[in-house]
Amino acid sequence: MMPLRCVNSIQKLKIKDNDELVSFPIDAEQWFLQVSSSLGELDFKRLKSLRSLPSSLTNLSSLKVLSVRKVSQLQVWRAEPQGSHQLVSEPLDEHRDGRD
Repeated sequence: MMPLRCVNSIQKLKIKDNDELVSFPIDAEQWFLQVSSSLGELDFKRLKSLRSLPSSLTNLSSLKVLSVRKVSQLQVWRAEPQGSHQLVSEPLDEHRDGRD
């Protein structure tokens, strides 16, 4: 998350293909708050070890799409983000070959 510190506005963010991320550090939580008025689409995909989404997601007032796909270890899903209109959740499917 270090390179994102200087980003103050972003419309779309994809976090994917990481087997080591278990949770988001506090600086990432703070960064999500920093971009809360501009982030419109957030996609979490193929994060095999992730156990919880950032708690600061509930404060993303401009979020229109939150997509969580193939995050098999997810245990903590807090309240729905304030501005969210479309939530997409897809369980891990071990039998599929395609990496969409």
